[in-house]
Amino acid sequence: MPDVKTLKTFRMVASCGSFHAAAEALGVSVSTISLQMRNLEDFAGILLFDRSKKPPPLTAPAVDYLSQVDAVLNAWSGLEKLSAPSGPKGRLRLGAVHTTLAGIMPPALKSIRDNSPGLNVTVHLGLSHELEADLLAGRLDFAVLTTPEHGGGTTSTNGELDYHPIAEEPLVVIKNPSQPGEDALSCLSQNPIVRFSPKARVGQQIDALIAGIDGRSSDYPDMEIDTLESVVALVENGLGVAVVPMIAGASHLDHVAVLPLPNRHRRQLALAVPRTGPQIKLARDLLNVLRGVSLGASTT
Repeated sequence: MPDVKTLKTFRMVASCGSFHAAAEALGVSVSTISLQMRNLEDFAGILLFDRSKKPPPLTAPAVDYLSQVDAVLNAWSGLEKLSAPSGPKGRLRLGAVHTTLAGIMPPALKSIRDNSPGLNVTVHLGLSHELEADLLAGRLDFAVLTTPEHGGGTTSTNGELDYHPIAEEPLVVIKNPSQPGEDALSCLSQNPIVRFSPKARVGQQIDALIAGIDGRSSDYPDMEIDTLESVVALVENGLGVAVVPMIAGASHLDHVAVLPLPNRHRRQLALAVPRTGPQIKLARDLLNVLRGVSLGASTT
């Protein structure tokens, strides 16, 4: 009979899409993964992988078997919780996009520390798509990121991740008061633009917005920057204008002029959670903290 570790390995292979990616995520060799999967196939009496293809995908019977494995892992997680001391303890690996450091993340982390002193929280910063890959590979438990597509305020699903909305942040144009342009669109058409890196999901959203501006001059050289703080600093010094998220409760826009965009352009932050995992209750508690911090920031 396979142990829980083997079942978790099978889930990791299914999530990562290949033996090699699962081996990297788990820190073991590909041969170890292969041996475990052979033993699991012998126990199940079915062929789990179509090895005629590279990388080998799950067979149709394996997809059904995976749902049973997930049920076993969730039940095992419940048993572990029953045997654990009350109150969240242990380690929480939380991912976050860089812009949240100017908004909800610091007060949320303080709330977690005050209410769960036994929980060791580590924060990993990255781009949204990088954080999603880390979630699927098991390197992170949860991540605060920009949703792949703007949703309507309810939980959405993308593959094996659930996205629980936290906050909507309007996109605004910022400029040095000395720069030309009385409204957002004229400001963007008459000045160089300091852009977020298109590697960032919000940067792609902003680029699409800018591309739709009529009369945009190509005479102005644009600049591409990776962090929100750097974008604001360049705008503050008159080197261009920018489109940025209006982060509730943050003070990063205190020294620039802020112009609203028409049509309520915005980006949505969400807590991304693997659909199967041992920390569902902790995810719910964390979501309540993040939403509470966001609501408090938006009313101050």
